[in-house]
Amino acid sequence: MKISLDSSRVELHRHQTLRLADAPGVTVVCLCGALWITQENDPRDVIVDAGAWFTLDRPGVALVEAIEASSVHLRAPRPVELRLPARPGALARRFAAA
Repeated sequence: MKISLDSSRVELHRHQTLRLADAPGVTVVCLCGALWITQENDPRDVIVDAGAWFTLDRPGVALVEAIEASSVHLRAPRPVELRLPARPGALARRFAAA
C-alpha cells in the first residue's frame, strides 16, 4: 500500500516499523517514545527521543522503528513558491515567451 500525505501523525507499537520510500526532506518528529531511523546507503543509525526530530537526507528507503510505543509526526518539506517580479525584466520576458 502506498500512502501520500503532506503531514501525518502515526502511532507505532514497540518494534513496529514504518517504511518511507524516496522521502528526502521529510522530517520525522518523535512526539513521545523513542525511534530508530536508518536510511538506505547510510552507515548511520539515528536514535530520536521524544521531543527531537531528524530530517531524512538520502534517497531510497528509510526505516523508522519504534524502540518503544511511540507517536510520530511526519512533516513534508514545504514547496518552494516562485514569483515573477511585477515588471518582468529581460530575463523574465525571455522565459515567458518560451
